[in-house]
Amino acid sequence: MITLSLPKIIISFINFVFGFIVFGLSLRFILRLFGANPDSSFMEFIYNSTSPLLEPFRGLFQPYVIEKGSVLEFTTLFSILMYMIVAWLLVEFVLFVSYNAKNTYRRK
Repeated sequence: MITLSLPKIIISFINFVFGFIVFGLSLRFILRLFGANPDSSFMEFIYNSTSPLLEPFRGLFQPYVIEKGSVLEFTTLFSILMYMIVAWLLVEFVLFVSYNAKNTYRRK
């Protein structure tokens, strides 16, 4: 039997949301690196859906053009790292709060 607790549900939600974000940004990074056609409808979808996720980090790094069409986006790499750190911190916070709540409940 599977038992679900609120912290497990919250952690699963955090992992799902941030996993989806990191997947989208990673896909963008790989497609830009390999020089995917920016005029294709799939690339337009990827750019449009991941562009808001990059807004807080715009202007930190300049993209590096490797060759015609191939671009190394340091901003995307940095944002992937930042979103992974935020997800880890949120999970640790949920674990910390749930652990303290259990110990407080047991003492009473």
